Amino acid sequence: MRLLGLVFAILLATLGTASAERRVALVVGIDSYPALGAERQLKNAVNDAKAVGAALQGLGFDVLTAENPTRGAFVDKLFDLAARLKTGDTAFFFYAGHGVSFDGANYFLPSDVPLPRATGRAEEERLAGQAIGEQMIMKQLKDSGASVVMLVFDACRDNPLASAGKRSLGGTRGLAVTAPPRGAIALYSAGAGEAALDRLGDDDTAQNSVFTRVLIDKMTKPGLSVSDMARGIRNEVVALAEKVGHEQTPALYDQMIGKEYYLAGPPDAAKAELGLPPQAPTPDRAEIEWSYIKDNANSKMVADIMTRYPSSELMPAWRERYAALQREEASARQTPPTPPPSPPQSPPAYAPPQQQPAYVPPAPDPRDQFRLRFDTDFPERDVDEFRDVDQQACVSRCAGDGRCQAFTYNVTKRVCFLKSGVARVLSFKNVVSGVKRGSGAEAELERSAYAAPSGGGGEAQPERIRVTYDDVDLENYGDAGADYTIVWNSNFRSCKSSCENDRRCRAFTFNIGKRACILKSSFKKAARFGGAISGVKD
Repeated sequence: MRLLGLVFAILLATLGTASAERRVALVVGIDSYPALGAERQLKNAVNDAKAVGAALQGLGFDVLTAENPTRGAFVDKLFDLAARLKTGDTAFFFYAGHGVSFDGANYFLPSDVPLPRATGRAEEERLAGQAIGEQMIMKQLKDSGASVVMLVFDACRDNPLASAGKRSLGGTRGLAVTAPPRGAIALYSAGAGEAALDRLGDDDTAQNSVFTRVLIDKMTKPGLSVSDMARGIRNEVVALAEKVGHEQTPALYDQMIGKEYYLAGPPDAAKAELGLPPQAPTPDRAEIEWSYIKDNANSKMVADIMTRYPSSELMPAWRERYAALQREEASARQTPPTPPPSPPQSPPAYAPPQQQPAYVPPAPDPRDQFRLRFDTDFPERDVDEFRDVDQQACVSRCAGDGRCQAFTYNVTKRVCFLKSGVARVLSFKNVVSGVKRGSGAEAELERSAYAAPSGGGGEAQPERIRVTYDDVDLENYGDAGADYTIVWNSNFRSCKSSCENDRRCRAFTFNIGKRACILKSSFKKAARFGGAISGVKD
């Protein structure tokens, strides 16, 4: 367990603003404090910042990052964030690292903070000048003109300048907490005198704190207002802590007024109130995959998707497209016939027989070299980047580059990232990734998706469900046996976990109103259904 304090403060500069023109974020993570000694170094602050940054990118934020910055680099990044903001924009600031409180004011420590030389008020003032003040951060972002300003401070309860190995925001213990201003919401990871869990037990190998995990999960859920999100974080953290016999009740200070603000988008009712069209029916996985490949598909790719989704409503269109591609490819393989000779006017002179041109097989399609993953990002290990290119050009560049074993293509931004391997796998909408078949990256992908648990044994971890669909039901007309288990009085996380841990389960649907979890060995159709959440294994 580490003593972790997460303060989540959201300041609304314009209370009536329901959405912003642009979204810009800065995430800062600091593990390394050379002057403070080995026992005061941190392990997961940078990981927490990376995870929050990835979630914000998925929500449409332009994300700036700073890992282990000095004070000068920290200030430069903060001013870069403010400079990018204009009136009506949304700003998000995240900090994970050490922090302290001097005379009721909070300060966050950069990587090059010096070791204290003495005690007393004068020394506190000296160290405050070497740190980044909370008020400075708030002023820069509020003065930028942004309509919505969100700040997340992740720091621990023990002063790192007085005791070793802890994150601290406070004199000796505890946060310098004041009631948030009108129109703001503040959420702390634990109540006064409580310790925030870093893990849920010795077998918990996650690289982020329990609070940060729940924060990321809730902030990416569509239809959750910021107020509801904060209350949901508090309730879920309490429940998780109780399961391991720990008391942790996040403190919530909510003074927001006016219209609700949504990080991951408003529900249909809120969209109608804003004069926006209601959310379109969520496409099923077959429709999503087909949208990525239909413009550049060959017959092999169409045959593959027909095999994997035999019950799809797109099957008639696939059959027609497959037949047309088969004719085109067969025609391309044929040698053009030699035209018959013209009738001779006189006995022709002897000429050797004309040789038929040698058959030249068509060039292999570079897409056949890759295993594709949809709505999936492979972060890190970039070796090159190309902008304003289509997916086919991205695949071809990776196929022809000896350094490239995998790629990630952002469909929305038309950006191609070539990669030397697969370090991690993240869910990311409108992104296509692929690995070369038979390469080391393919093996890395398998280990990333189904890595053996620590401690050996060689057994695979549960199959992960990386993408879920809101307001979607997975139906099985006339095949009741496919819905092989129904669990009542359940919740979404428990339902998802039950499917991941059951090899028979290939998909699930959770009915929010009835709190019913339905595990499925297969499904025939995805249909629009309000109040349901469904997930499908890869």
